[in-house]
Amino acid sequence: MPDPENERNAMEAFKVPKMLSYLAFHDSNAEVKGLKAYPKEDRPPVTLTFLSFRLMVGLGFLFIFLSFLSVVLSRKGNMESKPFFLNIMLFSLILPYIAVQIGWIVAEVGRQPWIVYSLLKTADAVSKSINTTQVLISFVGFTLLYGFLALIDVYLLTKYAKKGPEEIISEMKSSSVAQEV
Repeated sequence: MPDPENERNAMEAFKVPKMLSYLAFHDSNAEVKGLKAYPKEDRPPVTLTFLSFRLMVGLGFLFIFLSFLSVVLSRKGNMESKPFFLNIMLFSLILPYIAVQIGWIVAEVGRQPWIVYSLLKTADAVSKSINTTQVLISFVGFTLLYGFLALIDVYLLTKYAKKGPEEIISEMKSSSVAQEV
């Protein structure tokens, strides 16, 4: 857990030596500069970025685990007899969307206060050709549009997930037979 006031980690777990160097530079001996190497005014909000990244990665591992479990249960042929697992999968439909939004938070908050690192700060990139009302109207419009699309998406995913594959396949077959006649 980061402790930004004291510029240290309050707690560290699962340390993997040289892993960050390898991930960043494909060289386990490369130097990765820490936040202390940069002036305080050039640092992003550490805690929000840290927690968002951990949550995003945790959701990614959850998706891998649920996918693996789905394959195992379907190969055994008893997935239909596991209603608890099916309910978990049903309620997990929204999690990839949450993971994407959290990833966006990591990207956008993690680059602050810069738009282009060392060239353009966010405060200097504010457009002077539009006013606050125009930004607010755009924000509300996009929020409503994407909120509406998200509701439709969740509704359709839930509807077809509740029906199950057999009912959907039989509907598809009956509609294709009706089209042929």
